[in-house]
Amino acid sequence: MAELILAVYLEKVVQDPAGHESRGCRVNAVVDAGTVVFRTGEGTKLAAVTIARQVAVDADGYDAGRREAWSVVVAGNAVRLDNFDEINQADELPLPAWTTHPKQWFVRVPPSRVSGRRFTIAGAAPDE
Repeated sequence: MAELILAVYLEKVVQDPAGHESRGCRVNAVVDAGTVVFRTGEGTKLAAVTIARQVAVDADGYDAGRREAWSVVVAGNAVRLDNFDEINQADELPLPAWTTHPKQWFVRVPPSRVSGRRFTIAGAAPDE
């Protein structure tokens, strides 16, 4: 199931920093060495995953040609990369930025749990 994350460009990181309401933030992510990696800039998203490390990366996608859809959730403890070798390696990953805001930090989520499902799309093909 984790390989399906490679097929989507926009995922959501969901976190529950203090056992209260969960919050979701959209990120570009990639699977690297069996973990999920995303980049982010300074701000609340980076602060939240540094303080409350337990996150879930939620990716949904579909293949209109095959009329198949999927949803994958990878849960684990987020780790901000601070080792220069790890940062340099992560900088080579295909993580395109969609905004001009600097995204100089990388976060890796080694999975403690992966779940998901595939299903056939019913009715008309979804709009793209």
